Amino acid sequence: MSQTTTRGSATWSRSSTYTYRGSPFEPNGARFESTMPPDGKGIRALLGDLSREVSTLARQEVALAKAELSEKAAVVGRNAMYLAIGGLVAYAGFLVLLAALAMGIGAWMASADVNPGVYVWLAPLIVAVIVLGTGGALIAKAIATFKEEGLAPKRTAESIRDAKEFVKEKVS
Repeated sequence: MSQTTTRGSATWSRSSTYTYRGSPFEPNGARFESTMPPDGKGIRALLGDLSREVSTLARQEVALAKAELSEKAAVVGRNAMYLAIGGLVAYAGFLVLLAALAMGIGAWMASADVNPGVYVWLAPLIVAVIVLGTGGALIAKAIATFKEEGLAPKRTAESIRDAKEFVKEKVS
């Protein structure tokens, strides 16, 4: 199917392409072509295709994000396990260090001619009092901070109150 239209020196022809030859403003006869899509779809069909392709792309991006997050979660889980095992090993090392400290204090007491019946229990007691005092001070500090800060989300509650007041003002 081919149509040709002529106006003055310009010629329009329509087949599978739109062609314009010969502009009254261009003495050289400029040529402009706009090619129809090969399947003959119009703008509406192309926009529908674009919409489907965009939604497919969005679904694929979400699937990629889910896969990446599950991969990251596996890495975090594995590293959390390493952290926990490392913490337990460090704790065991700390206990051995405390035992060595108690033995060192006992040896020092033995060299100071303290009765063996006394330094055998007094050295570990000294270490235990120091460790328990330090632990108790840290626990007291944490409790005081919790009481001061509280667990309620104060900023969120304040924001909700502000929004409630705003809505009341607009409704009234």
